[in-house]
Amino acid sequence: MIIPKYHIAASKINSAGKGFFLAEAIKKGSIIIAPDNIISIYSYENLLRFDKNSIEYLSYVRWFDQHYSICPEWSDECYINHSSQPTGLYHLGFVFAYDDWNSDTEITIDYSFLTHENETLDFNDSITGKPVVGISYLEAMRRSTKDLLSLIT
Repeated sequence: MIIPKYHIAASKINSAGKGFFLAEAIKKGSIIIAPDNIISIYSYENLLRFDKNSIEYLSYVRWFDQHYSICPEWSDECYINHSSQPTGLYHLGFVFAYDDWNSDTEITIDYSFLTHENETLDFNDSITGKPVVGISYLEAMRRSTKDLLSLIT
């Protein structure tokens, strides 16, 4: 579920295609995305049954631990691109605003939080040029919980 008003437009990130942009100002710590309509959760072993080029595999998101949700209908949340300097914090399916953001801010998240541990994505970060590699669930929880606490205190 997308909370603020938004629009989809050409991303400001080179080679990213479309991006997710705010259509209204929001405050630091605001929820941008809240999980809804999760029909199935897949184990990593079940996720690997899909071809790596399939929409199911390309749209998976780590939900918690070794469990993943899939969004084959490619909802507008899927237009949130990766950045090593994200504007949004991914935490257990939610996306929170890292700061006060104006309308037309492109919302990005760090994909290493929602990708399987040690999986290298097929693109490099546009800022650092480094590969995007999934971190462990426990490391993702440590970082995102620490960051979330700083956003809401």
